[in-house]
Amino acid sequence: MNIYGLAATTQDAASLAQQAGPGCVVGFGAEQAGSSNILAPAGLELNAGEANTALRLGRPQYFFTFGNAPSAAKPDSVAPMIEFLTTGSGVGFMAACLAHPALGRTCYQGHVFEAGRWQGDAVRGFGGVLDGGVGLVAHDIVAGGTAAIRRHCSALKEQGKSLALIDCINDDDASAIAQAVAGMTLIGGAAWLAEPVYAAAPPPPAGQIAILSSANDRQSIFQLGAARAVLPALELDVTAPEASANALAWAANAAGSLPFMIATAALPGRDVADGPVADVFGRIASGLADLGVRRLVLCGDVCTQAVLAALGIKRLTRGADCGPLAWLQNNLFSICIKPTGIGPKNLFLTSFEPQLSRNETSE
Repeated sequence: MNIYGLAATTQDAASLAQQAGPGCVVGFGAEQAGSSNILAPAGLELNAGEANTALRLGRPQYFFTFGNAPSAAKPDSVAPMIEFLTTGSGVGFMAACLAHPALGRTCYQGHVFEAGRWQGDAVRGFGGVLDGGVGLVAHDIVAGGTAAIRRHCSALKEQGKSLALIDCINDDDASAIAQAVAGMTLIGGAAWLAEPVYAAAPPPPAGQIAILSSANDRQSIFQLGAARAVLPALELDVTAPEASANALAWAANAAGSLPFMIATAALPGRDVADGPVADVFGRIASGLADLGVRRLVLCGDVCTQAVLAALGIKRLTRGADCGPLAWLQNNLFSICIKPTGIGPKNLFLTSFEPQLSRNETSE
C-alpha cells in the first residue's frame, strides 16, 4: 500500500488492511508507527499523540480511515482528528467521503443517508465543529467523473476550505472518487477509498477458533444468534463472580473440531457495563492462549482492545481472506477483527469453517 493509513478505531484498521491486501502491516500505538503501513490506536480511538508520530514520518500521502461500520461517520467523533491532521500535516486540506455504499450509507447534496434514512447535514455538522471552512463536491460534479472531482477539490482548497466533502450514491461514484483522490496528500473516509493491492493470499491458518464478542450492534447479535444453533456458545455475564474463570472452564470442555463462542449478553443498542468487560475478556484471552487457542475472532471495540492488550499484540500482518473479512497474524496468533454491521447473518458458519453451513443444510 503506497498511502500511509491512520485508523480511527481498530475496526477501521481491520477494514483498511483487508482492502490493502496480504502483507499489509497494522501497528497498534505510536511506537509502531515507523514499522507499519497502517497505524491503529492502542486504545479505543486514535489520539493526537499517535497521529502526530505518524505525521512526523513525513510520508507523501496519508489516509485517515473512519466510518467502516454503520452510523460511524458522525462529525463530532471524527472532526477533531480531521482538524488535527489538516493542521499538523501542514497541508491544510483534506478531501473526504462519508459514504459507504456497501453498508447502505450514501451522501447526496452533503446530506448523509443510512439505508435510505436521513442522518443529517454533514456540511453543516462539520462546519459547526471544524475551525476551517467546509466545502461540498456535489453529486452533479461527481457525475462528471474523476477529472471534475479533482478540479473542484483543487478549487475548494484554493478558496481556503480545510475539508471537502464528496457526494457518493453508488459504486460508480465510489470508483470515480477513489481515482480522483488517489494522488492527494490527505484523504479521509471508509476503506474503499484506498486503492486495493492484488497480491496472492497465503493459506488460511489452522487450529481451534474462539469467537469473542462484546458487540451490541443488531447485525452482530443476529450473526451470533444464527451461529448458536450450530456452535457451542456461552452467554457471558461479566458482572458474575469468577466470570473469566468460569468461562475458561467452559471453553476447556467446548474446545474441539468446531469453533466456540463467548459473547456478552446484550440487546441491540444496549451497552453492557464497560468497566468489567475489558478485564474479563483480557483474562479470557490469556487463559485461551494457555489452552493453546491461536485463532481468535473478535467482535466489539472493547473486547478487541482488551484481547490485543492481554496478549501483548503490537503488530499484525494481513494474511488470508476469511469470507468478507481477513486474518491478521503474527508468529503466534491469527486474529480476525469483525467490524460491526459487516457480513451476512450466517457469517460465523460460512467464513471460518464453510463446511458447517453445508452440514447444517444437509441435516
